[in-house]
Amino acid sequence: MLSPALDSARRHPLVTGVVGAVAVSILLRAYDAGDLGRAVAYLAVVVVSVILVDLVVWRSRNPGKPVAVRNAGLELGVLAVSFAAGAAWLYARFVARYQPAPGLFRLVWLALLVGCVFNALPALFLLARRYRVSELGVRASGLAAFPLVLAIFAASSLVLFPGAVTWKGIVAETGGSWSAILGTALLAAVPEEFFRFAWQTRVGAWLKRPAAGWLVASIAWALLHGPKDWDESHSVGDTVMGMVDIVPLGLLWGYLTRRSQSMLPSVLLHLTNVWGLQNLM
Repeated sequence: MLSPALDSARRHPLVTGVVGAVAVSILLRAYDAGDLGRAVAYLAVVVVSVILVDLVVWRSRNPGKPVAVRNAGLELGVLAVSFAAGAAWLYARFVARYQPAPGLFRLVWLALLVGCVFNALPALFLLARRYRVSELGVRASGLAAFPLVLAIFAASSLVLFPGAVTWKGIVAETGGSWSAILGTALLAAVPEEFFRFAWQTRVGAWLKRPAAGWLVASIAWALLHGPKDWDESHSVGDTVMGMVDIVPLGLLWGYLTRRSQSMLPSVLLHLTNVWGLQNLM
């Protein structure tokens, strides 16, 4: 009997082909940049982590029941509007360097930041449709996979590529305050993993293909990092590859979310993601 990951790959050749193309592009670019070893380690750790996730969920007595989506088209439409507004905000902030003056436009600017970049709008919309918090990914299932995946990432980075670890940079950026570090991590992890959960469940339900939802959510999540990548590199090629480089990490977190039907394990992995294997630029 095939593992769920291999069985899904067999049944969804188009999704498998896109994932394979992403992996090949990462390897080719890493080879050209002289960083092939880290790229191989990164992809290998993702694959091993998927196997660990399957093992944990298979052994679990509480794998998480599938989420019931009530109106996939309507809910996906709201997610798409929020995504477009959030992407526009990020473009204006990091590419166009727009900063609104105090007044009404600044209030709208902040509302878009909270509502669409940090995903408060789709969360409030789904809560207004009487979804329970557990139906929006806040479940205890799959948590046993978190320490195993964390351990394999930590061991690979600390032993093979200690220079990739981003902890010192995070401390410098936040001033070394534990409250600032935790606050910054939460502001990234919770909204982004809710985004992933909402997108992959709604796209999967709308297309009647959960694997497609998994892939679309991971690509959409990666695209939102483009404006910040541009701000740091000012290179189209580096920006594109910066987004491509994080797709496997997003696919792993999305796979864990899909198998456990909970966003909490991925939130924890996101919070502790200081290993830097995906930062191949």
